[in-house]
Amino acid sequence: MTVARSEHCNRHCMERPWKLMLLRLLWCCAGMLQALPAMAGMCEEVLDSIETDWHAGKVSEVVHILQQQELQCADRPRNNLVLGEALLMAGQPADALLPLERAVTLAPEEKAGWRALAQAWLLLGDHEAAQQALHSTPALPTGLIRGSDLHWGVGLEAERGHDSNANQGTSATSITVPALGNILFRLNPLSRQNADDYWADSVHANGQWILSPAMDLHLSAGDTHRNYDDLHIFSTEDRSVSAGGNYSGYAGAWSAGMQYEQLLQAGQLARRSVTASLNWQAVRNSPVWPVIGIDIGSYRFAGGMQAPDGFNEHVLSVSNAIVLGSCSIGWAVLTGRDLATVRRADGDRDMLGMRLMASGPLFRNIDWFGWLGHVDSHYHHPNPAFLDTRHETLEDLTVGLNWPVYRGWSIQGQVSLSRQRSNIRLFDYRRTDSNLGIRYDFGS
Repeated sequence: MTVARSEHCNRHCMERPWKLMLLRLLWCCAGMLQALPAMAGMCEEVLDSIETDWHAGKVSEVVHILQQQELQCADRPRNNLVLGEALLMAGQPADALLPLERAVTLAPEEKAGWRALAQAWLLLGDHEAAQQALHSTPALPTGLIRGSDLHWGVGLEAERGHDSNANQGTSATSITVPALGNILFRLNPLSRQNADDYWADSVHANGQWILSPAMDLHLSAGDTHRNYDDLHIFSTEDRSVSAGGNYSGYAGAWSAGMQYEQLLQAGQLARRSVTASLNWQAVRNSPVWPVIGIDIGSYRFAGGMQAPDGFNEHVLSVSNAIVLGSCSIGWAVLTGRDLATVRRADGDRDMLGMRLMASGPLFRNIDWFGWLGHVDSHYHHPNPAFLDTRHETLEDLTVGLNWPVYRGWSIQGQVSLSRQRSNIRLFDYRRTDSNLGIRYDFGS
């Protein structure tokens, strides 16, 4: 960090009241004080006019409109904040400094402005100024939550789709089992590839409590039903509850959480899982420092009269996301091991995978998203039925579009392709899943 930048940041944080008075004095001298109510109304209209473009991710349009009215709305903290955040999203942190500094000068109690200013300094490589901006607003006492620091939302979604392989079973019509003298078995149709249409509906609720500029807690719950028209045995219900928190300090940015999940198939409990995660990044939202995460999960499958089946999963991940203009590109590398329990015939599994993710605006208020994944799995013990040690690769690709229609309503469509290759044909399959859904989000 240059000495000039350090002095500027320190002086700026100490002289906010003086700058505010000077700004008002300049307005008076220019003969504009009497026009402030009209200007305020005009500035609010500007924010309303860019709302659709903002939600659609059309950053360049937002920046262009706000910069046209930047001088007229220079005393409006909200206009300065939105302009600064838009410039950050457009990859222009140096240009974002001035409006963000005006925003925190005019409204020092607003944490969003300080966080955006810290991100701007961070992207410019000035870590000391970023930390100073991050901790400029005093933390709230433990347990104290103001109304403005509580954010909640509920989403309802209905979906119609088609799955070419509802049970992810093999497309083979028969298979030879070496352990039984190479006897040829003809597989039941339910164990082969099955295509079917489905209806899905889901509800998701989430809440976030901001305890300080450096700490927040969140809680979420969800319930998703997928009902196949002709294959009721494969209809599922997924229930989940998760809780976690984020903390930013001099030792980096930390996040931790836990999730409990139940999966029901054809109305019967099929699986329970509990997972815990811990993630750390040396500097929050840094394009240089990756996020290092550890996930530990315990999965138990219904076993009837027998001992429950399942495994314990340990995964180490390294990931990051890079903003390129109005688009975002992310990547993740994962490695882990499943420790098998009682009835896992293949034994423990080692896994190594990679995932690429991207999103951005397409045109008007429609944005696109997609991800591509590849996972290699190797099992430790031979499968007793096939007298062979199982190894497989799973590749998946998802692409989709999202269209925010109007005030909480959005339409989303996506197509997912999966291909698993295995040296044992029973575990070899292809799958295509396409769906179109409509969603409504409301909250505060």
